Amino acid sequence: MHAVSANTRRFWEVPDPAVLDYTPVDNAEPHAADIPGADLPADPAAPQAGPYALPEFTLPHLLRS
Repeated sequence: MHAVSANTRRFWEVPDPAVLDYTPVDNAEPHAADIPGADLPADPAAPQAGPYALPEFTLPHLLRS
């Protein structure tokens, strides 16, 4: 189960608010026109967070003390 934003293009289901005591409100769709390639279909083999999920991006943030 995931607590996700109320994004129009989300790929996870929003859980019942009673289960997590969480109701999403934010939707990134109004900003999609500002993101290059946002109109292209997602690559199902790619990490769900795109380049932000790759070790090259993530590890430096995890290794900070």
